[in-house]
Amino acid sequence: MKGELIRQRENSGNSPRRGIAEHPRQKTPRTVRIAAALALAALIAVAWQSPKIQAQTYTVEVSPETLSVEKGKTGTFKVKLTEQPQFDVYISPKSETTGVTVSPPQMTFKTDNWHVYQTVTVTVAANATASTAAIKVEAYNIHNRTVTVTLTNPPPEYEHNITLGQSGNFRVTHDQPASFGVRLKGVPAGDATVTIAGESKQNCSTSVSTTSLTFNSSNWNAYQNVTLTAKNKGSSDSERCQITFGGDDISNPGSLSVDVRKAIALTPNPTSLRMAEGTTKTFTVRLASEPKIVNLHGSRTVSFASSNPDVTITTPIDSGINRGKMLFNRQARYNVPQTVTLTAAADSDSDHDSATISLSGWGLINKSVNVTVLEPIGLTLSPASLSVDEGEEGSFTVRLALEPDSDRTVNLTSSAAAVTLDTDPDESGDQSALTFTTVNWNTPQTVKVRAATDDDHNDGSATISLSGARIVSNTLAVTVRDPYELSVDPASMSLVEGGSASFDVKLTAQPTGNIAVSLSSSNDDVGVFPNSISFDSGNWNTARSIGVSTRQDTDWVRDTATITLEGTKVKTTEVAVTVREQIPLILSKQSLEVNEGTSTSFTVRLGGRPNQAESFSLESSPSGLTISPATLSFTTTNWDSDQTVTVRAPSDGDSDDESWTLNIKRGVNTISSLDVEVKEVIRMSVSKSALNIQEGGSETLTVRLASQPRQPDLADLHRRRRRRLEHPPDRDAHRGHRLGHQR
Repeated sequence: MKGELIRQRENSGNSPRRGIAEHPRQKTPRTVRIAAALALAALIAVAWQSPKIQAQTYTVEVSPETLSVEKGKTGTFKVKLTEQPQFDVYISPKSETTGVTVSPPQMTFKTDNWHVYQTVTVTVAANATASTAAIKVEAYNIHNRTVTVTLTNPPPEYEHNITLGQSGNFRVTHDQPASFGVRLKGVPAGDATVTIAGESKQNCSTSVSTTSLTFNSSNWNAYQNVTLTAKNKGSSDSERCQITFGGDDISNPGSLSVDVRKAIALTPNPTSLRMAEGTTKTFTVRLASEPKIVNLHGSRTVSFASSNPDVTITTPIDSGINRGKMLFNRQARYNVPQTVTLTAAADSDSDHDSATISLSGWGLINKSVNVTVLEPIGLTLSPASLSVDEGEEGSFTVRLALEPDSDRTVNLTSSAAAVTLDTDPDESGDQSALTFTTVNWNTPQTVKVRAATDDDHNDGSATISLSGARIVSNTLAVTVRDPYELSVDPASMSLVEGGSASFDVKLTAQPTGNIAVSLSSSNDDVGVFPNSISFDSGNWNTARSIGVSTRQDTDWVRDTATITLEGTKVKTTEVAVTVREQIPLILSKQSLEVNEGTSTSFTVRLGGRPNQAESFSLESSPSGLTISPATLSFTTTNWDSDQTVTVRAPSDGDSDDESWTLNIKRGVNTISSLDVEVKEVIRMSVSKSALNIQEGGSETLTVRLASQPRQPDLADLHRRRRRRLEHPPDRDAHRGHRLGHQR
C-alpha cells in the first residue's frame, strides 16, 4: 500500500520540474513523498501493535493436587478460580479410571463465588484394580489441572509367633518376662499401627513393654518384639488373663488368653564348668521349692537347650514326648537332684569352644549353665613368612588364637646361627620367649629377626620354631637375601607434566653372574623405560640410562611417583619423582596483526586453578616488539581472570611487512607462542593542504607516495562537503575533496 501510494503521488503530475531552484526552506516534492510514506508506515505500525481482543482464560487452583484413597472409600479435593471471571465458568471433573468416580459432574463459578472452594468427592470401588487414577479438572476457558489419586488397599491383618500350649493359650511364668513377635500379613498403604494392651484383675495381670507397633511398606513382614510380664496374684498354681490386639490400621483385632503360673526357681549345680574336647561332664538340677501339685496339675517339666551343636545334652528321660527333658512330680520329688550329662565333640580346629545350656519351663525361673570346651591353643603369626636382607633386620608378630585359662609361654628357636632373634629388645642380650596371659593373649608381640653378613652373594634360609606347653607348635620360614646394591643418580627428580627426564643406574660391586633388574612406577601417569635391565661381570659398573616420562591428565594437582628397582639378587632401590602440573594458557587470540608504529592487545588466563602462584615472562623473537606487561602472574584466586597484554610494533624506514613471534615462557620453557604480523604504513605527500574553489571553477593538487611500495597501491579521493547553515551550496556544483589511502 505504501509503495502504491508513493507511485500514485509520483504519477500525479504535481512534482515540479527538475532543474528549477528551490528556496532552502521550501519542501521539495521528493521530501513530501518521503514524509507521506513515513506517516503511512507509522499508522500501519500503530495498528499492528494494537492489542488483540481475546477470550479470557482462567487459572484453577486445586487442593490438594495429590490424594490417597483406600479402596472401598472416598476422598475429596477442593477447586476454585484464582481470579474473578467476566462470565459464569463451568468446570467438569472427570475420571477415566475404571472403579473411580467423581461428583458433582459439574461446578459453576460465578462472579461472586469464584474465590470460594467447591468440593469434589472421589469414590473408589472396593474391587478397583488400578493403583492410581488421574482426575482431570477441565473447562473451555481454563487452564486444565489434574489431581493424582493413589488407590490404597484396606488395612492388613496382624499375626504373632507365640507358641501356644495344649489349651491354645499363651503360657507364661509369674514375673518372668516372655517375648514374642508381631508382624503384618500384608503390605500397608502407609504407616500401620498395631496396639497391644494388657489386663489387670484381682487374681491376674498382664503388662507389655510397648503398647503400639508401627509398620510400613518396608518392615511390614518383619517381626517386632514385645515383652510380656504377667503376675499370678491368686491362690491357684495357674491364673488366666488376657492381652488385646487392635488398631484402626488392622482388620482383625482380637485377644489372646494368657495362663500365668506360679514361679519356682531351678537350682543347677554347678552353674559353670570346663571340659576338654572329646570328653563328657555332668551337672545336677533340682527345684528350689515344692510345687503345688493337685492330681497331675502343678508338676514342672524342665527343657534343656545347647547354644553349640558340638555340646550335646542327655537327660534321665530318653524316650517319649518328654525325651530330653526333666520332670518333677509326685514320683520325682522336687528336692532330689537329677543328673544331666554333657558331651563335647572333638573337632579339627585349634579353637576353644563354648556353650550355654539353657534351663526353662512353664512355671520355672529360667537358669543357664555356662560351658567352656578347652583344647590346645594355636598361634597367629604375621606375616606367615619373612624375607630379610643380609645385614638387615626384619620382624614378625605372635599372638594366641584363643583366650587361655592361665598363662602360656611360647619358646622360639632359630635353625641357623646367622639368623638370630630377640623377643625383647629392651632387655640386654637376645630373649627367646614370649608370655601371654588372660589379659594380653590377643595383643600381638613383636619378634626381631637379624641376618648376619658374609662375603659371598648367596641367599640363605632359616626356620623359626615356636612351641610351648598347651600350645600348638608353629614355624616361620625366613629367607636371607644377599643382594647386590644399586647406585642411582639422581636419587630423585622433578619434571613438568608431559615432559621427560632420565637417571643413571649401575651396580656397586661386580657380580658372578647375570643380575636382572625390573623397574616399575607407582603412578600410571609416570612411565619408566626400559622396564627391565641386566648387569653382568663385564658391564656392572657401566651406567645405564633410564627414561622417565609423564603424560597430561585432566586435573591440576601435582603428582608424585616412586620408581622401584628390584630383583631377586639386588637390593630394592627407589627413585622419587615429582610431577609439576603444566596448566595451559587460554589466549584470546592465536595471532596478531598490527600496523607499524601502532599497538594491539590480547588477553591471557590460566586454564585451571594452580596449586600455587604461577609467573610467565613475555618476549619477542626477534626482539623489537614492545610488550606490556613483560610478566604475568596468576594466583589461586585470579587464575581465571583475563589479563591484558599490549603489543606495540616499531616504525622503520622500509616498506616491507615484517613477522615476529611472541613467546610466553615459564622459566626457560616456552609455554605458548603467537605469530605477530606487522603491516608497513606508506605515507603520502599532498601538494596543498586545502583548496578554495569558486562555483563553476576548478583547482589542481598533486599527490605522491613518500616511499616505494612493494606493489601498486590505489589512492582514493574522497569528497567531504562543508555545510553552510544559511545557504547550502548546490551539491553538484560545489564539492570539496579529501585524499585517502587504501592498501
